[in-house]
Amino acid sequence: MNGLLLVDKSVGSTSSDVVRAVRRAARQRKVGHAGTLDPLASGLLVVCLGEGTKLVPFLMEEPKGYRALVRLGAQTTTDDAEGEVVESAPVPRLDEENVAAALGRFVGKTEQVPPIYSALKVGGEPLYRKARRGDRVEPRPRTVEVYEIVPARLTPEEIEIDLLCAKGFYVRALARDLGRELGTRGHLAALRRTRCSGFAVEEAAPLGEIEILAKEGRLGERAVPLGEALAGMPAERLDAGDAARVRNGAPVPAGDGAAGVEDGGRVRLVDDRGGLVAVARRDGDLLRPARVFSERA
Repeated sequence: MNGLLLVDKSVGSTSSDVVRAVRRAARQRKVGHAGTLDPLASGLLVVCLGEGTKLVPFLMEEPKGYRALVRLGAQTTTDDAEGEVVESAPVPRLDEENVAAALGRFVGKTEQVPPIYSALKVGGEPLYRKARRGDRVEPRPRTVEVYEIVPARLTPEEIEIDLLCAKGFYVRALARDLGRELGTRGHLAALRRTRCSGFAVEEAAPLGEIEILAKEGRLGERAVPLGEALAGMPAERLDAGDAARVRNGAPVPAGDGAAGVEDGGRVRLVDDRGGLVAVARRDGDLLRPARVFSERA
């Protein structure tokens, strides 16, 4: 099977757990995912099957949406509820105005220090391994980007927020930094991914439902065809001849579908049935395939 499965991951399972379960259910080895979710997080995990695994680098570049619950008054070793409390501070009186002002400081491109318990590699080794060994870990700040943050609910000690961000953003680090911005300490109490790779969590199914469909031979009912992925990317439709040439690695002339795409920009190349032939980059008047997909996809 080639395509995507939209899984609503439950709290407690890892992204790798979900991939292994789908691999068993689908009875195929070539399975991956487009963006890890921590065990304490729930929500949308995009699982890629067969030729769909070639889409992972492109799917990862799409914005991600989250609903996050920030608990104030304590900072933890992991910046979430799993860690031990390392600092505590009184929580000042909060109102919608000062919370909105604090959140607004994180919108746009800012510098963020990743959590020390993260999979980010330094010297070829994940930070969390260094931290667990007791090594001194001082991650360097990285440029991250947030498109939107909206407060959804406010209590005396908790703030629930909806946010849309680019890849590489740590919501746990936001919880930590927001606490300090508000004059206290904070950590991430709960997280749910609501949007990823151009899809919404409402389109996803729990893993149990997907496993049942697989047993019944109906997994294809839940699979998203490759031609429906990357819907936000401009598309150029090819005739049968050009589709065959692209699958052999040859470039094709840029047409109306690539209008407005600058040099180096990406374009989906689809056949006359809407199937995905390739993801190409514009090079002057040509579209050069960067990733080609099997005709069976």
